[in-house]
Amino acid sequence: MIFFYLVKGVNFYGRNSEYIISGSDCGHVFIWDKNSEQCIWYAKGDDDGTVNVLEPHPHFPIIATSGLEHDVKIWAPLSQESVDFKRLKAVRKKIFKMTF
Repeated sequence: MIFFYLVKGVNFYGRNSEYIISGSDCGHVFIWDKNSEQCIWYAKGDDDGTVNVLEPHPHFPIIATSGLEHDVKIWAPLSQESVDFKRLKAVRKKIFKMTF
């Protein structure tokens, strides 16, 4: 299954770069597992619509993101929440409509 979205920023993440983080025009931040190619986490990262830059901390599980808003968001794990795949599917459908 292939999903299309306009990627704005991409970076490696994790102690051994085992994840890929990406931002998009839909304003979300995504974390992808490199081996399984599955989205393992996502969240709204910019209310104005685009996440352009994602920078992981070199030693700690912290990510800084920025987009069209006038602030930088700092992400750090607080709990083990599961991915809401129904919502993710809806976000992907919305992105697909935006790209065509």
